[in-house]
Formats: sequence, C-alpha cells, structure tokens
Amino acid sequence: MRLKNLFRKREAHSRADLLIRSSISMMFQMSGRIAGLLLVFVIAKFMSVADYGGFVYARNAILLIGPIAVLGFNLSVTRIVPTYVARGEFGLARGFMNYALAVTALSATIAVALIFAALMLLPELVEPSLRHALIIGLVGVVPYAALMVTTETARALGFPSIADGPPNLGQSVAVFVLVMGIYLALGTVTADGAIIALVISCFAMVAAQAIMIRRATAATLGAATPAYEGRNWLVTSAPLSLSTAAFALSDRGVFFLLGSYAAAAEVGIFGFLLLISQTVAIIPLSISGMAAARQSAAIAVGEHARARTILRDARLAGCALTVLGSLGAAFASQELLPLLLPHLAVPLDTLAIVLASVTITAWTRPAGYFVLSYNRSVTVIFNQTAAAATAVGVTFLLVPSMGLNGAAIAMLAGCISRLLVLEYVINWKIFRHLS
Repeated sequence: MRLKNLFRKREAHSRADLLIRSSISMMFQMSGRIAGLLLVFVIAKFMSVADYGGFVYARNAILLIGPIAVLGFNLSVTRIVPTYVARGEFGLARGFMNYALAVTALSATIAVALIFAALMLLPELVEPSLRHALIIGLVGVVPYAALMVTTETARALGFPSIADGPPNLGQSVAVFVLVMGIYLALGTVTADGAIIALVISCFAMVAAQAIMIRRATAATLGAATPAYEGRNWLVTSAPLSLSTAAFALSDRGVFFLLGSYAAAAEVGIFGFLLLISQTVAIIPLSISGMAAARQSAAIAVGEHARARTILRDARLAGCALTVLGSLGAAFASQELLPLLLPHLAVPLDTLAIVLASVTITAWTRPAGYFVLSYNRSVTVIFNQTAAAATAVGVTFLLVPSMGLNGAAIAMLAGCISRLLVLEYVINWKIFRHLS
C-alpha cells in the first residue's frame, strides 16, 4: 500500500512538473509570437509595400529552408541527449550536441550554396523584385538552423526558459532594436536593412543560447570530454527530417512559391494577410498548447476517456473563439487598417479564405497533439507530407491564373488535407481501438 501511495505521489508530481514546464514554454512562445507580430506590423508601418514584400519573403525563406537543412537533428536531440544524460554518459551527450551543430551548419551551408547557384543560373525562378532580398536572407539560414538545434537541446535538458526565451521573445526584441536603430540613423527602413537586422539577430540568438546551455550544464556536461566513437548519429536523425521538411513545406511552401509568380508588392500584401491570420492563430495555438499537456498526462495514466473529452473541449473552444477572432480581424482590416497603414489595401475575399484556413487549423491542431500522445509519429509525418503535397500542387495549378486568391486556396486545401487524415486516424484507428 505504501509503495502504491508513493507511486501515486510521484505520478502526481510528474504530471504537475509537465504542466509547469509546458506553461513556461507556452508563455515564452506566446509572448514571442505576439512580439513578432508587433514587430512585423511596425516594419510594415515604415516600409513601402514592395520593401515589406521583400522583407517577409526573405524571412519566410529562412523559416522554410532552415528546418529542411537541419536534417532531423532538432528532433533526434530530444531523444538522444536525455538518454545519454540519464545513463550518465555525459561525454556522448556532449559529443552528439557538437556533432549535431556541426552537421547542421554544414548542411545549411550546402543548401544555401545550391539555392544561390540556382538563382544565378536560373534567375527567372524568383521575381526580379524579390531576388536581391532572398539572396541577403539566405545568410540567415545557417544560424537559424543551428538555433533550431540549440533550442531543442535546451528543451531536452529541461531548461524551458533557455529553449523558448531567445528564439521567441529575445529575437523579436533584438530585431526591433536594430530596426529602430536603422530608422533613427537613416530616417527610413528598407527591405535590405530589415533583413540584415533579422540575420544579425539569428547569429546573436544562437550564440546567446549556446552560452546559456554551457553555463547551465557546467557541472555535468561541461566537465565531460566529448565522445564520438562508434555512433552513426546521422543515420538515426536523417529520417526524422521528413517530418520537419513536410511541416515546413505545408506551412511556408505556398508563400515561397508565390515569389515565382507575383511581384514584391503582391507578396507584401499576401504577407500581411498571413500576419493577420497568424494573429488570429494565437487563439487556437494557446488553447491547444494548454490542452496538450493535459492530454499527455491523462493518456500516460490510462485515462483515455478524459483525454478524449479534453480534445473535444479544446476543439470546440478553439473553433468558436477563432471564428470570433476572424470576424474581428476582418472588421479591423477594412475599417481600422486603412487609418494605420493606408498604403496597404487588404482584399477581403482573399482574407476570408486565409481565415478559413485558420479556423480549420483550430480544429486540427489539438488533434495533432492527441495523435502524438499515442506515439503515432509516422501518422504525423504522413499527415504533413499530404498537406504539403496538396498545397504545393494547388499552388502550381491556381496561382498563375488566380494570383493571391489561388495562393490562399492552396493553403486552405493543405489544411483540409490535414483535417481528413487526422479525422480518419483518430476515429478509425485510435477511438475504435480503445473502444
């Protein structure tokens, strides 16, 4: 009986620790998300539509290419490092961390070199008004890919504030300070200046995060000599890159491909539409994030009915609040935005399609966490791959003739594809098996 009570106490402590760490992580992610949105809004205020298009296109390229070039080490580090630390193999843990950073930097450098060569040999791949901005932005791919590895390393070691502070809130503040410095010094902000500020912040954040990790682990990992012998870490990590690459393509691929068909001004307008949708998406992100920890805790102790109830409540609440947020965003874009940013005209029909994607995401995001809680990582990879393939295919089909509406429909198609896969898995694989 004592052992049973002791187990329950430890279990309750573990669940409470999970909720606390998840809350800290979510706090930094949400504050960073809001700060990032405010930053982009401020940049749009001081730029022309074309310059703003160049900035958001370069930023999107970094966020797309970086996750692909990381070769899955951002995921494998969360499994391998804790295992080594739990076994007391601190040398192998340090060796893997060093190896992951080195291979990621090399992979990202090769990816940047290949894209740069493609732009030189085939300049028609990207609209001329966006090519210069993209070339500058490519410099930020290497530090951003490294930042993904250090972020997940900090999270794997149990330091949520180190994991989420620098890449979220810290980077937004750094870019804001640099952009405001440029504005005060020159009286204006161009796309080049804003992109350079973004690239500098990527280098600064990965350096700051690496220093904080080193100091936090000085007594354990810091005292160990890195070991590398007999470990084929690349073979272990590379297959995981499919999940990261598929997610990046489904989330950023449409916007990146838009640069092959639309000029900088149109890209800037679509980028601002995405900014509005990302603002509304904070609602389902916060709800699903809080629900994810509760779902995982319930499933871990076998309370599957409770996990199912949490999923249902998170979906309903997320969709209801997202619809209200979308209506508010549509009103603000037509009535308030012209007063604040008169040079940006937001097409209501395209915005409606984009916000429909956010509403579908409000329904699917909690389901994605739910599926992961049942260790169905292959399902998640297939889901993201299907969404990416659908979105990219519809982009090639519709964007040449429909422009921004075609890009918005491509994003919506990707979200619908993700919805169908998740509904099938949850209802026919998980719920049916449990019943």
